[in-house]
Amino acid sequence: MQHLIIERKVDINCTLPQTFERDNSATNGLIPGMSALSVAIKSGNVKLVPTFARRKKEISFGSADDDGNTALHHCVLSASKFAFEKLFPLFKPLKWRKIHIKEGKNPLEIIEDLNMTGYRKRKKN
Repeated sequence: MQHLIIERKVDINCTLPQTFERDNSATNGLIPGMSALSVAIKSGNVKLVPTFARRKKEISFGSADDDGNTALHHCVLSASKFAFEKLFPLFKPLKWRKIHIKEGKNPLEIIEDLNMTGYRKRKKN
């Protein structure tokens, strides 16, 4: 995967098609419209996040799936502190507080609602 992302420069902003079957047990919670980065996080391949981050100028960080989740939302929803720590600095210059899911919450509001430990120090940023 690293070779494809770094050397071959594959399209890192590709998304799952609208025809993707989200209710299939083999898809394991994947959602149409998810970016490659979100798929990596949701699938538990969080060690790829730094590889994606090497092309941060090309990543469309505001890209959301059909449920309105960005890669940062998927870090929180998957309880991946490692991925969150790697992605949050990339989102910080953006207006991440305005990136909301369908329920109208940004990633840090989800952390607060779920009362997740280990993320609280980031809330102040």
